[in-house]
Amino acid sequence: MSLREQVAGYIPPLYQEDLTCGSVLNAGADELELLENGMADVLNQLFVDTATWGLAAWESFLGLPTDTAKNENDRRAVIRSQLRGSGTVTAELLQSVAQAYDNGQIEVMEEPELYKLTIRFAGTIGLPPNLTDLKAAVEAVKPAHLAVVYVYKYLLINQVHNVMTIGELEGRSLYDFAPFIPA
Repeated sequence: MSLREQVAGYIPPLYQEDLTCGSVLNAGADELELLENGMADVLNQLFVDTATWGLAAWESFLGLPTDTAKNENDRRAVIRSQLRGSGTVTAELLQSVAQAYDNGQIEVMEEPELYKLTIRFAGTIGLPPNLTDLKAAVEAVKPAHLAVVYVYKYLLINQVHNVMTIGELEGRSLYDFAPFIPA
């Protein structure tokens, strides 16, 4: 049922047939539709995943710089990471922060005796998107005395060249390949 029909349901049928009343109903229905759409848009700004023009308010609230040159998804990832990155720093917290940037599987391994954290992108081949912001978020959350090593997964040439067809490659799991771990 259209908004005009809903509004028309509130007045007697005699008025619905009048041209003047019909014009007023149409104008009123148009204005109500604009109002309804505006309210829905404002509501969307209250949630990071649906915010558009409200991202700047989220960034301001969290003390983050507003960079409108970045796409909305990258800006949302920074905001989600900042929201997740509060509290006592644990491997789970760091994993949650990193997960905000890369929706793949991420593993955080602690090596306290070496003062080192290793973040492994197990579900992403190559560099994850928005890596610069991810590194900045991890640096902001982690204890200052710990070094962070990022481990990426790559396919080596000998794993694909003259060994598999594209169809065979697409059918393989990421875990079938040995990762390249930079020193």
